Amino acid sequence: MTNNLYEMKLHDILDFDEYNIIRVPGGWIYRFWDIVKGEYGKGTFVPLYDEFMEMTEETFQREQVKKLHSQENSAYEKASIYTILFDLVEGNGLDEVFLTLHNLATDLEQRKELEDKFKEAKKWSWPKMYHSK
Repeated sequence: MTNNLYEMKLHDILDFDEYNIIRVPGGWIYRFWDIVKGEYGKGTFVPLYDEFMEMTEETFQREQVKKLHSQENSAYEKASIYTILFDLVEGNGLDEVFLTLHNLATDLEQRKELEDKFKEAKKWSWPKMYHSK
């Protein structure tokens, strides 16, 4: 069984300490443990929203990450920067990658340029599907 929500098969269940997730048609049901009743509550349906699925489960990128992990000759050199960053963020978290990028820019004496890029990025127009609020 997988721990990736998008790879779950119909009726698969992921169990955690205080809740579980059931894959159902069109999404998932999150059920939280009711300590008073000693059972799972009714649950909340979360519909499939493929905003993250497209970024993380695209077959080509997933294959490229597998090549990176296989240590195939020249796999790293052939990989796109997206694939490398994807692998880094997935394995270490966005905070760690962001901090490392900050430290790298500082070490290369390019911190000002990095900060300017962040200011510029705040002005970018993101497609509506990427707005979190």
